[in-house]
Amino acid sequence: MEPGTPTFSEVWESSFTVSWDPRGNPGLYRYELSISTESDFQAEVSTPIVFAQGFIDTTTTFMGLPPSTTFYLRIRAENDDITPVITSFSVVGSTCTRDSLGAVPTGLNGSALSFNSIQWSWTSYPSAAYYRLYQATSSAWVQDNIGSNMTTENNLSTNTAYGRTVSAWVTGLAGQAFHRAPRSTRGRRAGDAELQRCRIDLFYRVTWTARGNPSNTPYEVVISTWSNFSMAVSSPISFAMDFTQNTTTFINRSPNQTYYVKVYAKNGTTM
Repeated sequence: MEPGTPTFSEVWESSFTVSWDPRGNPGLYRYELSISTESDFQAEVSTPIVFAQGFIDTTTTFMGLPPSTTFYLRIRAENDDITPVITSFSVVGSTCTRDSLGAVPTGLNGSALSFNSIQWSWTSYPSAAYYRLYQATSSAWVQDNIGSNMTTENNLSTNTAYGRTVSAWVTGLAGQAFHRAPRSTRGRRAGDAELQRCRIDLFYRVTWTARGNPSNTPYEVVISTWSNFSMAVSSPISFAMDFTQNTTTFINRSPNQTYYVKVYAKNGTTM
């Protein structure tokens, strides 16, 4: 029996998913799928899935398609006999990829809130019903149905850089278009050091502001596990090292241990 009429889901600017009912055909039946931009399949026809591929699933996704284009699909099946019997084509199904409006959310920026969370924000997009946040390196989304131009991503790995893109679901414009931001932004490393933060790993980063000191100012960093620095005090960075950066990382720290840090600056002979 010919397969059921193709149905469509996840229809975006350049991709869609198509599924069909096998209509009682056994699971080993192979399928052939033809696609065209002409409803009568007399021109612009391709067969991206042929019987020789042994395709037995009843759903597939097409990507890399042009926006604002109507596609017509039809499907037929063949059995696994030595001389296969081929069914007639299914009823033709059609879908149209979404319009590309060109404008997209801009100004995506990330700001670390804690050792495992980042707050993302961007410029509002006119008429956006909601936003979706994606991984920068793939099409996988991490948050959906975001109702404003700001969201917080939690449960991230400590001291790990994250890149994201954002898209807007637009209503009232050309059939609701879905837009991907053209660039990603790298969030500050989750948990980039604040002083006196207890860490769950074996290292931490300390950063401080120069507060007007010139760039060649040497610094000394003093660490203790006591808040009053009366015991267990060390100076892993001393003035003698002529350290002029305003950030550093300490490794081989004890887990689940609170550390207290002081930073001194020296100008000439004066601290």
